Amino acid sequence: MGILRSGAAELGLEDSYQNWLADHPVQEPSLFLKKVSINSCLFMGVLRFGLNMHFIPHLQTAMLYQVLVLPKEPAWKQYLGEVAAVIILFPSSLLGFTLRTVLEKSGKTPPMVKKFIEHFEETM
Repeated sequence: MGILRSGAAELGLEDSYQNWLADHPVQEPSLFLKKVSINSCLFMGVLRFGLNMHFIPHLQTAMLYQVLVLPKEPAWKQYLGEVAAVIILFPSSLLGFTLRTVLEKSGKTPPMVKKFIEHFEETM
């Protein structure tokens, strides 16, 4: 959302649009959910691109859309949605964390994977 806001200001778009962007609610997941998501993404990437198994990542995505709570909803609904997302992501996150640990300990982490992890950890 920050990219949209800064782009609108840089281009000098109408004030009403810039105000609308500034007032638009943005959901900020917890640090724990972000960490769980990184490891889950790592494992899902291995399934999707390494093993050509698209079904499980698609299933996980569909399940996450079912528990998505918009930022306009009350805080308790957002909290429950986040808990449900962690429950859905946890199995693949645990496997992703295991894979990540084995790769790091063996010194065989591919450069692209290192860059992926570093990028997402920097944005937390």
